[in-house]
Amino acid sequence: MKKVTMMLTLILAIAANVFASTANVIGGPIITTQDKANAQQFVVLKGSDRLEAYKKIEKLILVSDRNVINQPDLMGVAPSSKSDVQSLMGLPDEITDGGFWVYNLKDNTSSCKVVIGFDKIAQVIFCTIKDCD
Repeated sequence: MKKVTMMLTLILAIAANVFASTANVIGGPIITTQDKANAQQFVVLKGSDRLEAYKKIEKLILVSDRNVINQPDLMGVAPSSKSDVQSLMGLPDEITDGGFWVYNLKDNTSSCKVVIGFDKIAQVIFCTIKDCD
């Protein structure tokens, strides 16, 4: 009985430690305080050059590739969703007729963009930078 109690205590201590963590582990990548600051910088720079700000946060967008995540070291982590992207990058600058979200990375809206595509259940299926020199 004493052995079972000790084991339960250990399990509860580990679980409490995991749930007390400020990192987002279930459903997304681990997001640090610096990642949050970088994401805020990306949002604040809307309308100006934010290519470098995007490069600091792009690793936080998990892309589904036929149920294979682009970060295999994070087993069991779901691809990013529309709400994940919006909370990270703010509202898109444009939503195309095809449903792609477009974020301008330069002050010129005709060049240098991030284009994000979603599947039918709103998970990211691609995320790419276009027209940047």
